[in-house]
Amino acid sequence: MTKPTEKNITSNRKAFHEYFITQKIEAGI
Repeated sequence: MTKPTEKNITSNRKAFHEYFITQKIEAGI
C-alpha cells in the first residue's frame, strides 16, 4: 500500500505555514 497522503501532508503543512505567516504579517500591519 502506497502512502500518497504523506506527500500531501508535507505540502499542506508548508502551505499552511506560509498562509499563517501571511496572516500574521497582515495582522501586524
